[in-house]
Amino acid sequence: MKSQIFTILLIVLFNQLQAQTRVIFNTSFESPSINGANYRQLDESLIEGWETTSPDAKIELWTSGFHNVPAQEGTQFAEINATQAATLYQELCLQQGETIQWSLWHRGRSGVDHMSLTIGGQVQDTFATGRSAWANYTGSYTHTGGSGMVLFEFRAVSTAAGQNSSVGNFLDNIVITGLLPTVEFLIDTASSPEAVGDNIPMLIINGEVLTNQTVEVDVIGGTADAKDYSYTTKSIMIPAGMYDGTINTGIVIPLTIVDDDDVEANETIQFGLSNASTGIMIGDANCDGINIDQHNYTILNDDVDLPVELLYFTAQSENENVLLAWATATEINNEKFEIEHMAPETEEFVVVNTIAGAGTTQERQEYNHKLYNLAAGMHYFRIKQIDFDGAYTYSEAVAINMEHNMPMTVNVFPNPVGEVLNVRINGLDKDIDNMQVRIVNMQGQVVHQELLAVNNTTKQEIYAVQNLPEGAYTVLLNFGNARQVIKKFIKK
Repeated sequence: MKSQIFTILLIVLFNQLQAQTRVIFNTSFESPSINGANYRQLDESLIEGWETTSPDAKIELWTSGFHNVPAQEGTQFAEINATQAATLYQELCLQQGETIQWSLWHRGRSGVDHMSLTIGGQVQDTFATGRSAWANYTGSYTHTGGSGMVLFEFRAVSTAAGQNSSVGNFLDNIVITGLLPTVEFLIDTASSPEAVGDNIPMLIINGEVLTNQTVEVDVIGGTADAKDYSYTTKSIMIPAGMYDGTINTGIVIPLTIVDDDDVEANETIQFGLSNASTGIMIGDANCDGINIDQHNYTILNDDVDLPVELLYFTAQSENENVLLAWATATEINNEKFEIEHMAPETEEFVVVNTIAGAGTTQERQEYNHKLYNLAAGMHYFRIKQIDFDGAYTYSEAVAINMEHNMPMTVNVFPNPVGEVLNVRINGLDKDIDNMQVRIVNMQGQVVHQELLAVNNTTKQEIYAVQNLPEGAYTVLLNFGNARQVIKKFIKK
């Protein structure tokens, strides 16, 4: 049982690291650790970072001192000829024109053994080494192809054991240098309704950042102006650490969209990456062959009023379905409502149904419409109210994140806020009875925190906002261990 648990933990750890394709792993074969002065032949799935061409998927590790052979570095090393002549290999993400330096240590087992190093299909050299001592071989490689995954192959060519192909070619202490971490935008375009202000551009990074680095994200164009958004700094800090080229280690830029009351066309902000510090480079971080160094963000205008007196417009998830509901206090010359929907990964609203209006009335009217089998992701809805004479206006858009089996929605308003920030919660699990509130300024400092009672459908008020200086803030709402919601707002 203990060995099974160890194996599972090791595989989980390797799967977490495997996406970090700008880093070569387990260069001295120290993982997993094998106890005592002996050797073990292990399945490749247990050897962090390494794979083999051997049909039985076995990789052989030796401990230092076994058969009087010391490790060149650390306490373990590999024998390429495990059960037969084979090749040990890893893949790295290289950029076009990038030059790296390589170093390896080789040793024969029973005499002079021969191995080769091949990078990207090009044989770098073949090494012949006797059994008496480790020998160091070095060189450099310039990648002339486009950015992408490149194979590093350590191949057993021949051994002094002759016909016994399971003996020979010790390998240890492989070093690859010159691999700077890369940074780029996750995607090149995104948009969000003004009242929602999400889908903020994200930077993804790939590789090991040894010390804190910076990159500049400038506004280089677009139709939006300073009143439409807040962007506090163009110099983005990338802290030291391991980055895997995915959203799991991505960094969202400090952009906040201002929800004003101006009726206007959609507006754009164009961002560009530049001036990376010396320990990082702008490049293809997810190794898909495309370097995204610019991003176009569109603010979708939703600042219009209904000619009728709209009391509310809500969206409530029910498993994979959504119930839209709205009510009016009065209506004048109201022919109909068109329900419009913007699905995930789209940028346009489409009409999904039409509901007849009440004409002219001074009495409260209630309406609803249900949509079925919606895909997971963020959905937006709005109402187009149309008069009998053809005049029309739009409601503000409402958003709902269809996380199936997690139908909770949270909204904060108004934004910008003066004195009291309201938090409206729908669909919270009945077992959750409190909400931890933390407000963070743009310097990352927690400026306020408190614990508030909540229930399944509730509205809470955060009065401490009135004491905050003007500026952009992030509010983090934690609901027990179930979920964290992050919202941004402007204090005016």
